[in-house]
Amino acid sequence: MHALADFLQVDPRIKVMYAAESGLIAYVRVPVDRPDIVLVSAALGAYGPLDTVRLIKQMYNAPLVALLGKIAVPRARHADRPKLPDIVIENPQLDAELIATLVRLAGK
Repeated sequence: MHALADFLQVDPRIKVMYAAESGLIAYVRVPVDRPDIVLVSAALGAYGPLDTVRLIKQMYNAPLVALLGKIAVPRARHADRPKLPDIVIENPQLDAELIATLVRLAGK
């Protein structure tokens, strides 16, 4: 998660939230910190990752939410889509390395 957050934060225009003590604390911090994207770990403890995503996505002007790690995300009808993550990244370490490599190659 940290590698992906570091990569995203290379662009100073992107504000990333990736560390909170719990899903509920992340939910409370979002309106204050106003991130562009929230990275939620599938290994989140007491308050589950899908519950955290649901709370954040119900906010007015909700940020993008990326769920990191392997987890079963339920299929949803169109009306339920706002309650699901915008993207699921099963292997965030590998994806961050791949994106960074592609960006370096594109710059050559």
